[in-house]
Amino acid sequence: MPTHRIRLSPSERHTLTARVRSRKARAEDVRRARLILMLAAGDSYATISHALGVYAPYVRRWKVRFLSARVAGLESCYRGRVATVVTPKLEARILARTRRRPPDG
Repeated sequence: MPTHRIRLSPSERHTLTARVRSRKARAEDVRRARLILMLAAGDSYATISHALGVYAPYVRRWKVRFLSARVAGLESCYRGRVATVVTPKLEARILARTRRRPPDG
């Protein structure tokens, strides 16, 4: 049976532990940190999947990202949508629409 254990430096372990204990961290960031700590403890994919409510491919994906970029690899790659820029012209159109009377009177 292959081992899934990974080695953490003391500073990485401290960072991940602090992230798990944080009350202000995003739940997804806490889950990833907990996942890496469980891998470092030698837990199996099945144990981690059951404890965190995730599937094995999720565990594998974050393990690979951690091994390639360490703690920085745990950041989400999703950039989100581009923020809408409200130009003065668009703002004027919005304000003009809010000042109109409803069509039904």
